[in-house]
Amino acid sequence: MIEPVTVDIEIPAPPEAVWSYLTVGELIGRWFADCAGLHARGRFRFEFGDGDYFVGEVTDWQEARALGLTWRFMGIGPTYEIRIELAPCALGTRVAVSDRGATSAEEARSLREGWMDFLTRLVQSMSTGRVTRYEWSDAISATALVGPDDAQVIAMVSEVPWWGARFPGAAARQAIGGSTA
Repeated sequence: MIEPVTVDIEIPAPPEAVWSYLTVGELIGRWFADCAGLHARGRFRFEFGDGDYFVGEVTDWQEARALGLTWRFMGIGPTYEIRIELAPCALGTRVAVSDRGATSAEEARSLREGWMDFLTRLVQSMSTGRVTRYEWSDAISATALVGPDDAQVIAMVSEVPWWGARFPGAAARQAIGGSTA
């Protein structure tokens, strides 16, 4: 594992308002993902609307100051440790995100870009009151799976009802030596 990815942004709102957008289900859904909401030491599931999801647990809950999460993409693969810290600043609130879980420099770069995008969407949603979350497209329908658990993942994806409904004619297959099995 490499060093944690860290990003921060200043939001023109008090920490209590930012905290609500990080923990209240309806508000999380406006900029990030569908979720029933978070609570101290609780389990959660973030649904992104395209079949992708994260399952995880709240590991730290310091209201309007810090939120710690662990999560796994689709409940499999590596566990990522996320820490979000809020601090008052001249503009309103400084939000700092630390994501521990990247295994390569390329993955770290991707996580950094992703977090900046999500934080920008958070700021836009808070300042405009609009839904700013990513709109999924049926045109985006490919995923690369690498590792010893490919067969398990392929079986799981193939059994999920959204797969056939969203991507008619598509099939999950295991790549073996550059070709598909």
